[in-house]
Parts: sequence; C-alpha cells; structure tokens
Amino acid sequence: MKRPLIHILIVSVVLAVFTAACGTTEATPTPVPLLERPVVTAMATDPTLKPTSAPTATALAGQATAEAPAPEPTAEPTVPVTSRPHSPRLLEHSPQEGEELAPGEPVVFTFDQPMNAASVEQALTISPELGGTLQWLDASTLQFLPGEGALLAGTRYTFALDATARAENDLALERDVTFTVRALGMLEVTGAFPVTEGAPASADAEIIVTFNRPVVPLSSLEGQGSLPNPIEIEPAVAGEGVWTNTSVFTFTPAEPLASGTTYNVTIPATLRAVRGETLAEDYRWSFSVRPPSVQLVEPELGVGSVDPETAIVLSFDQPMDRDTVSERFELLQLGDEEPVDGTLVWEGSVLRFLPRDPLPRGSSFQIRLPAGSQVANGDATMAEDQSWEMSIPALPQVTGSTPANGDSGVDLGASLYIGFSAPMDTEATIQALKITPETSTFMTWGNDDHALTISWYPQPATRYTVEISTAARDRYGVPLDKRFRLSFTTGDAPPALALLTEGSIGMYPSMSELSLGLQVMNVPAVDMDLYQLTVEDLIVLASEGGWPQWDRYNPPASGRIASWTVETKAPTNKRTVLYAPLPPGEDDTLESGTYLLVVRAPAADQPLMHLFVVSPLNVTLKTSTEEALVWVTDLASGKPVNKAAVTLYDNSGSVFAEGTTDRQGLLSLPMPKQERWEGVTVLAETEDGQGVVISNWMQGISPWDLKVNADWELHDYRTHIYTDKLLYQPGQQVLFKGFVRLDDDGNYSLPEPDTVAEVSLLESTGQTVWSERFPLSELGSLDGRVTLSESAPLGQYALVIKIGTEIQQQWFHVAEYRVPEFAVSVQTDQPEYVAGDVVELGAEATYFSGGPVSNAEVHWRVIAGGYSFDRWQQQPTFEFGERLLYGDSGAAIEDFGVLTEGAGQTGADGRFTISFPAELTGTQSRHLTFEVMVMDLSNQTITGRAQAVLHAGDGYIGINTDRYVGSEGDPLEIGLQSVSVAGEPTGNVPVQVSILQQEWLTVRREVSPGSFAWENEVRETSVHETEVTTDADGYATVNWTPETGGTFKILAEARDAKGNAIRSALYVWVSSDGYVNWGRGNNLHMDLVSDKKLYEVGDTASILVPSPFEGPVSALLTIERGGLLEHRVLTLTGNSEVIPIEIEEAFAPNVYVSVVLISGADSNEGEPGARVGTVILPVSTAERELTVSVTPDTEGPVKPGDKVTFAISVSDASGKPVAAEVSAQLVDLALETLAGGSSLSVLDTFYRERGLGVVTAMSLVRRHVPLEDTT
Repeated sequence: MKRPLIHILIVSVVLAVFTAACGTTEATPTPVPLLERPVVTAMATDPTLKPTSAPTATALAGQATAEAPAPEPTAEPTVPVTSRPHSPRLLEHSPQEGEELAPGEPVVFTFDQPMNAASVEQALTISPELGGTLQWLDASTLQFLPGEGALLAGTRYTFALDATARAENDLALERDVTFTVRALGMLEVTGAFPVTEGAPASADAEIIVTFNRPVVPLSSLEGQGSLPNPIEIEPAVAGEGVWTNTSVFTFTPAEPLASGTTYNVTIPATLRAVRGETLAEDYRWSFSVRPPSVQLVEPELGVGSVDPETAIVLSFDQPMDRDTVSERFELLQLGDEEPVDGTLVWEGSVLRFLPRDPLPRGSSFQIRLPAGSQVANGDATMAEDQSWEMSIPALPQVTGSTPANGDSGVDLGASLYIGFSAPMDTEATIQALKITPETSTFMTWGNDDHALTISWYPQPATRYTVEISTAARDRYGVPLDKRFRLSFTTGDAPPALALLTEGSIGMYPSMSELSLGLQVMNVPAVDMDLYQLTVEDLIVLASEGGWPQWDRYNPPASGRIASWTVETKAPTNKRTVLYAPLPPGEDDTLESGTYLLVVRAPAADQPLMHLFVVSPLNVTLKTSTEEALVWVTDLASGKPVNKAAVTLYDNSGSVFAEGTTDRQGLLSLPMPKQERWEGVTVLAETEDGQGVVISNWMQGISPWDLKVNADWELHDYRTHIYTDKLLYQPGQQVLFKGFVRLDDDGNYSLPEPDTVAEVSLLESTGQTVWSERFPLSELGSLDGRVTLSESAPLGQYALVIKIGTEIQQQWFHVAEYRVPEFAVSVQTDQPEYVAGDVVELGAEATYFSGGPVSNAEVHWRVIAGGYSFDRWQQQPTFEFGERLLYGDSGAAIEDFGVLTEGAGQTGADGRFTISFPAELTGTQSRHLTFEVMVMDLSNQTITGRAQAVLHAGDGYIGINTDRYVGSEGDPLEIGLQSVSVAGEPTGNVPVQVSILQQEWLTVRREVSPGSFAWENEVRETSVHETEVTTDADGYATVNWTPETGGTFKILAEARDAKGNAIRSALYVWVSSDGYVNWGRGNNLHMDLVSDKKLYEVGDTASILVPSPFEGPVSALLTIERGGLLEHRVLTLTGNSEVIPIEIEEAFAPNVYVSVVLISGADSNEGEPGARVGTVILPVSTAERELTVSVTPDTEGPVKPGDKVTFAISVSDASGKPVAAEVSAQLVDLALETLAGGSSLSVLDTFYRERGLGVVTAMSLVRRHVPLEDTT
C-alpha cells in the first residue's frame, strides 16, 4: 500500500527588463501563496512582449521552461511570444536515481519537446543487459517495459542516454544522462535485537526486528489485530508485539526474561512484505540474558563524602530472592569483624540498609555481598563475591593554609587557600570568615567542599588577618572544633609604568599644548628618547598589519632628536600620575611631522613606544574599492585647504597616486586593485606643515559605530542559485537553477554572450565532490542536475555558483531521513486575542494515511515575539505602537520568549486541548506562536504550529505628523486615528496627547586621574498636554508649534473597556537658529536623522544634522553605497541644520548619506573638533517588482496518477503581462515538513538592502587629549 502524497508546487519565474537607451531595470521577485508552501518569483525579460493567450505549465518533479500567460487579454496591440529552437532536455525520468523498479513497472523518460524517436532509441543503453520493449506514449515521452521475468531481484541497472539523441528540430540532447535503479529485491532483516554478539541482554530487554522494506500497511495500534507476528521464540515467552511502523516489530515480554538463559528466535521465510517480497530463507538468531548483578550502589563510592547517617542502597538489575540476599548482606567497620547493626528494607529490586546508629566519624567501612544470591524467578545466582568500601569524614577542623601563619612578602597575585578535614557548609563557613583589613574577594570551593580558595585584591606591604569562627560548620551540622586565625604580610607591588594615551598612535594639533601623561608605581626614574620618523617609518608601524613590527622595531639612532630623564619622586607602592611636556625644554617646540617616543624604566618591563603626528591639518579619507576622496581642512579655522599636495601610499610605502586639493579642499583619486585590509596612507603637505591619515583610523566612526551594514567587496556580478529541495538522501538527484547579472553597484544588466559560470558541490567537510562549467542562456540563466553518491556522507552540503569573484551558495542537507508519517494541526478558538482574554488551543495529530495518532506524548509552549500593527491600509499612514528613540520596542522583556508551556497526551481521537489566560506585562501587542510537539509510539516527533496576535488593547491609536524634521516656530500638525484591531476606523474615542521634550543633561566627569569624559542623561519634560476625541471616522488633529529646537516625543494614549492602556508614540526633531544641546559623545560619531522611513523616486529627503558645535562649521556631504555617488562641501551656520536630498532612481534600493563636520580650534574653545554621521535612505523598488499568479485546474484532492495543470501568469507593476522563464517543482509536503526552512528568494538576492562600501577615516580620530593636572 503506497502512502498518499500531499504535494506543493514551487514555481520560480525569472525575467529581466531592458531598455535600449536607458540602461537596465530588473523587476523584483514577489512571493505568492499556492496550496501549502509555494515560492513564486519573477524577473521580466522584455517589456515589449506580451503573451496573447494563457499557456499552462504542467508540474514536473524537476525543472521546466514555460511562457507566462497573461491574466486576461487586453485591448492593447500585442506581439506574439516566440522562442528560439533549443537543445532538448530530459526533464524527468521515473524511477529516480537509486529507486527500486518492481516487475511490471516501466521506466519512463520525459523530454521537454518532441524527439526524434530513432535517435533516442539508438542512444539508450542498459547495463547489465535487460530485455524489454520501448513504447512512445507521445512525441516527448518514452517508456521502457522490462520483459516478464527479466528483472533479477536486487540487481542494479544503469540507464545511459548519450547526447546523440536528437529532437525533432535536429538539435542534440544538451548533455549525457545516466542514472541507476535497483530491481525490487528480497525482503531482508536489517536488524535483530538483542544481538547475538557482545554483552548479554538485560532481563527487561525488548525483542526488536527491523526490515529493509514495509512488511505491513501503516495502521493505528487499535487496527493491528490482523497483522502478523513475525517471530517465534524458544523457550516460549509470553508478551505482546507491536508494529511501531511499517518495517519495525517490537515484542515486549510480559515478565522479565530468565537470567542465564539463551533464547532462540526464528522469522519464517513465509513472511511476506507489502509488495509481496519474502525472505530468502528462515532468519534465525539467538541471545543470552545476563545473570543477576548489582547495577547501582549508594552512596556513590569514591565520589564526594559519605553522610554518617546515610542508608546503604543496592539496586539489582532484576527481581531477587530476598532471603538469599538478606542473609548474605553485611556492613563491616574495617578492623572489626562484627557487622554493623541495622534494618534491611526492600523496594522492588532495591535493597536499603539503615544503620541503627550514625556511623563513627573518621572511620572506614566495607559493604559485602558474598556469591550465591538467587533471582526471584529461576535458579540463576550471583557467581562472585562482591564488596565495596567507603569512608566517613573526620570531625571538622582546618588542616592547612597557603600562605602559612606568619609569612611575609606574600605575592600580591597569589590566592588564599584554606583546607578542611570535612565537607563544609559553604554558606555558614563564608559567613564565619573575616579578613582584616577588608578587601574585595571572590571565593570558590573545591575538593567536595573540603577546600576554600579566595581570590582577592590585597594592598602591598600590608598585614592581613584571616579568621574563621566556630560558627562555621560542616555539611552535617557539626561546628568547627576551634577558632582559626591566620596572619601574614604582603610584599611590595611590582614596578609598573604606563602611558596615559588612548592608543599607541596619537595625533597632536600644532596649536595645542603637547604633553604626555605617565602613570608609575615603584619606578624612581623614567628615561625618554624622542625620534623623528619618515612617512615610510609611519607606514611600517601604523598601517594595517603593522602591529607585529612594534615588538622588533628599532628606531634609527640618526633620527633621535632629544633624550631626557624624568625623576618620578613617587611614594612607594602608590600609583602616581606625571605630566611630561613634549619636548622637555620650556622653549622647545616640535615642528609638524611624525615622531616616536620611547619610554624606559630600569625596573619595569620592556620599553613603551608612542607614535604621534604633530599637524596643523585634519585629513579626512573616504575609500571604496575604486576611489579615494581626500578632504583637507585647517585645524585652526576649520576651513578647507586649497592647493594641499596629497600623496597616497600603499602598505609597502610605494606611491600609487598624488594630486592637489581644490578650493573645497577635495581631491578624488583612483584606488589600486588591492585587498581592503591592505590599507592606504595619505600625506597632505602645505607651507604650514603636513597632515597624515591612514585608512584604519576610524575608531568611533566605522560603519559599526554608525550602525550601518558594511559590504566592502567589489561585486562585478550578482548570482542566485536554488535547488528543487532542501533535503536529500544519498543516491538522489539534486536539480538546480541559477541566474547571473552584471552588478554595477545595484544597477543590473545581462552578462556578455558566452559567459560561463562554474557550479560546484561541496560536502559537509568542505571538500568539492563535483564541479561543472555552464554557459549562460541569453537570459543569463543556467540549470542542471547532479547525482549524489550512494555513499555520500551525511550532513550539510553547499551548491556553489561562481563567476568571476562572485560566489553564491545554496545550502541543503543530506540525511537518511525518515519521511513524516503523521501531521499535527494546531487551531486556536479565535484568530486573535485582546489582553485579558482566555486562549483555547486545540491540536490534532493524524496519520498521512488516515486515522488519529492516539495516546501520544505532547509537549506544548507559547512563544511571544514582536508585533507591528499593519492593518491600517488607508491613507494617510500612521505610526502604531510605542517605540524607543532608535527603534527598539519599549515593552517589558517579560513579554518576549516562552510565555508558558506544558505537557500532556493525545486522546483516542488524536486530539489535545488546553486553555490559559492571555496576559501582557507591558503595553505593546505581541505575536504569539503556539507550538505543539507530538511523539508517536515509534518515537517520531512532529511539531505543529499556529499563530495569533495578542493585542495590548481592544483597538489602536495611530499617530502621524506631516514631517519628522521641523523648525522652531513652524507649526506641526499631529494626526490621530482610532481603529479597531481589524484596522477599521472607530469613532468617538478620547485620546490623551502629551508632547515630551528630550532634554540632554550633559556633564564632564573625571573617569581616571587627569582623564575626563562626557556623561549624558535624558530627561523628559512635558511641554504640551491636551485631550481630544476622535470624530465619527476615528480621526482627530492636534496642532502644536515648537518653541525651541531639540528632540520631542509625541505620546497618544487611550483606554479600552477593560482598562487596557493603548499607546502610540513617534519622535520629531526640531531645528533652531539657536544652539540645541543634542548631547555630547566621547567619540566622533553623531546620529543623522531622516524625515521618512521609505522614499519614492522624486521625493526630497530632509536630513537633520545634530551638530554639537556652536557657530559655523565646514561639512563634507557624500551620498554613498558601494562607492561614492555624490559629494559636496557645505558651510553649516547652526547646529541643527536640515539638508535636502533629491531621491533619484539610481538610489534604489537604498543609499547612505554621510556628513563630516569640522570645527576649528578658533571657534571651539581652543580645540579642534569633528563629527561623522551616516544615515540610510531606503528607496522603494515597487516599480521593479512583478506579480506572479499560479492557478491549478482543480481545487480538490487528487489521486496518484492524476494530472494537474497549473496556469502561470506574470505581470509588471502596471499590471501588463510579461514573458518569463519558468522553473517548477512538485514536492512532497511531508518532505517539506521534515526539511523546514526555505531558500533565499530572488528578491532577497537582487534587491535586499545593500551594504555600505565606503570607509571613512580621519586624522582627528587619533587626536591626543592631554591629561589635566588635577592635583
């Protein structure tokens, strides 16, 4: 009996849109539901071609090519779709690779077009030779029927069809095709347990037999009365047998098997499988049952300490004759032949001995059980004497310590150790312990709580006392015998020397005071040597990969320009901060250049080095894989520097580009072909001095710091590949299809003719097991198949498509999987809930073949995740829900993850029901997933899921504004919309509206001696409160005019009939002519603000620049993605300027706007400053997306052998039909259930968010901030 299959059709359609004059536009794949779990994707081929009729695509278990039908004929002129002749392909063969071929069953070859019959028949060979007849079912379908009796059971036959086979168009087969099938073999026993060899079986063992094919039809436990019992046991054993699945039989004895007995089991050759196969002969095996033994002794001997009042427990592997055991058991104290008095208690097969009195402390004992103890059922006995020894711990006392009492000069890094004679009550002992003087400690116990280790932070040259009072007690409640006291003295701290810099490399503005902070301890003097370095030296030490040079770098003696010694005069054992001017003389100054300071202390470790640049310039460097943009500004004025000579070096110190900046301080130069990590060093020179930047100087302004995704690789191509399934068995065939496009930073075009892509298969070890080169079609596509080896290792595989340097891979698994035999459906009594409701959850487990899964184990849980209300489909749009400033949900963390879970069992009807209250601790709605895991008697576990929304209240309040970025004094209109949970307007709802200003409280605090940092705290202050009631359509407005600049939170709140709070909020940013405190950070990044979440082509984006600087600043504005798209220099007069950006078609799917601010020392409290911000602008790709519809010609269930036709139509964003290349696959739903997951869609491949390929570095990132003398 064949298991009915539930299939899903997965159709992938790929099209490419091209115009002759305007470049390339590619439509985006769009998933469309079909049956259970289809994936339908498309990319347009030619906007001028439209199908005139609605052709259909017949679903095959492989790849197909079809033309897309129009949804409906239109009145517009149409051009018939034609396709050029192409080489024929074998779409499918049945049976598949590795499958069995039964007598009377045909081998069927299905081609994609009418074939030349004679050439096909001549090209077909079968090895070994197999007689039979060939028959053409139609012009593209060939059938081979083996002759009666020709198939040899179990024989593998290889069918080979070489490329000489031709189609009616006289084109040859695309490639040779070879596959192997196996003639239906004999029924075989693949496993019999207990096994003959190895250790004897336990008395409670089950007898299990597994076969190589189904022996009985799938049935429920209640329906097994008519199924055969395949085994005969000698001597006879009473019990019950169950077919746990169609090929596994389990026999459970009613009583334990007899110890010491050998059982013989026979499976008669008359046993017949489902398809009629029989055993070649009777199958026989035997096994023995081991004699009685002690499985477990308690207490666990040799592990931990034994309680003086412990019970002795012997657990046997089978029921024993209690008298023969009891008369032999004894417990003896070593050195005493008189057994310990006590009571024997039996619990089944477990003997428990309870001593009359507590066992003496510090004593050892032996448990004895002489040979001869007999089993309860039979004559088998224990053949050997058995004994076990145990010790009772001594009374508690301290046995030793490290350090010892009276020690001096104790190492400050050493831990304290205290040993005890007994396992201690750890909590009571720690409470009884005191260290004087007090210090922070971390205590750990070891050796079964006999040893206490104290990690601590002692002071140097200090006398410490450790005391443990008699309040300390052991694990059994006995107190310490006497108070313990330990005294010792620590030694001096080791010499220590540190440079108080923010790194090994610093940048010192020429106009700033040059000084260096040193921290010393027990160092009487510090020697300093100052060297002037060349640019080449700088590159060796500071560029990417230069760190290994530091340990072995010796500066040239000729470059030393000063040497001096600093007497520290620091007290012993005290960390002291010194301030050393650079250079040492009061009248000395350092000209612009690169320097190395080497600091030595005779008593400290190896010398310390500080590399620094003295410069009047800041150099900003933006690099992509193809371009370098240099911006040079003056540190004093903050203005761009004209005519600065710029030289670019690679990691080897070679010059690869040079030029001169323009009036805006800009210079754009090409980048060489190199790895991103190799880096670039830029030297800018003027009459006033030089400036330096290296491409890795981006601390605080890297893409990660700016919270954007980076993609630093240059992509010449974008590829996509997918397989027909995600789960295979060894020997099965993997079908795949791929697409390739030229990628010019998101602008796609077709590859050149004759472009070849390489497809490889990597097994789980990473080894390539197959590779082939494929020429791309005129649409930039390829398809093929690869057969897995019969001995293919199990695990995860990768199918990799490579063209140029671009690699894309599709993962799948190879497993000896077991296709699910049943499904679990989960239903809720309501599609959604409101906080306070009761959830009624029902699950039903049914076999695919029919019938309930009865009395099965069930584990269920409810998982909560985030939910964004999106049911309001009208205009205008609104924000629903309350979120924090940077997009994270503000609800309580308790509303995430597993909310509740439990276990149970299905009933006789396979059903299971539960109920629980729907509760939230926060005020935000949640998406609930209900998981029900069912395990049947064959230990197969299947999970069913249902989902529902748990609304925080019975409705929502939407909130919007006409813009997210406003100006001081300009009115803002705030819109409110009350809606039901279904997204329909609800009128007359009172709403409380609060406008809260986010005020930054910024202070500068000392975080270490001489070092200060900014600390920010946000305080919300209400600046406007009002209550409005929505009208009959659920709409209301609030008008508010901001009186100051800053960040404002607009909060709307209502209550439902249950009292649930319904809250929504949004943020607006207000610019001002005056200074706005946006907070001060301790690095150079700032958060730009865009006025929309998604832009359409033609929109104007408003970008707020929250500058921390007062007065005019220079700004470099760039629009970036894989490279630099636009750049310009601006002067911003306020610290909340708004910059407009016109959204262009080339910006889709996204671009990044970056702003670099430079504030000169003249206008920034004497110190130069900089800030860098980047914001992503998502741009709609709706114009590039296609709509794909798939319609089967039947809606009801179908039977094996039925033919189903699917009509596939594709249309563009305007609804016009387009031609398409189609691939279709028909997949067993049970297999999809087992595989789980899904492939990356074409949409995700080609139109997902693109990462930022531009890196920003600047000199001021390395700016050294001198320590302040706070003494």
